[in-house]
Amino acid sequence: MMLTSLAETLPPGVIPCGDGKLRWSYTLNLWRQPIMLYTALGATSGVAASFGLLVCFVRMGMDGFASGIGFLWRYLLIAAAAVLLIMGLSYLILCLLYKGKYTMQFEMDEAGILHTEALGQQKKSRRLGVSAAIVCTATGYSGAMGLVAAGQGFYSRFAQVRVVKAVKKQNLIRLSGGFAPNRIYASPEQFDFVWQCIIIRSPKGKNI
Repeated sequence: MMLTSLAETLPPGVIPCGDGKLRWSYTLNLWRQPIMLYTALGATSGVAASFGLLVCFVRMGMDGFASGIGFLWRYLLIAAAAVLLIMGLSYLILCLLYKGKYTMQFEMDEAGILHTEALGQQKKSRRLGVSAAIVCTATGYSGAMGLVAAGQGFYSRFAQVRVVKAVKKQNLIRLSGGFAPNRIYASPEQFDFVWQCIIIRSPKGKNI
């Protein structure tokens, strides 16, 4: 069934358009839902720990086991403090600049779904500059941080989606497959409708 033919059953806020697409927006509360901060911390910590282990093994080979372990624990303490400081300050700047709220826009048709930044926030994104770029580069996160830093959208073609994961408590649907993962947000009233539309149109997608 075509998406626009569902106009009479659409949840509030989902708008059928003349080009055959459904559109809606979602405002993320950056203070209450620090999802981007958690993602940034996890990914950056993993990169830092991997580098530390590599150097640790090199030191073990050159100077012995004790030397390698001694380096590792000192490095990890310093790296943890640096990651917390940089990511924390970057996220604080993000929250202050956007006054604690970040609005995303979504477009869905029979072929796929597009996740973009709200037009009114593009000037703020350009002002954010380095702080968002640090987080985005470190994480490869294809959500608001990525949109802020890159000023672009993220598109998922349903035919290429391999995994569809619903995280209803966060109003979030994760899509994996294709060029990059995508994060789709919908309000509680819209969530089941959007999720069903994605599942039905993703023949190769595994629902988890």
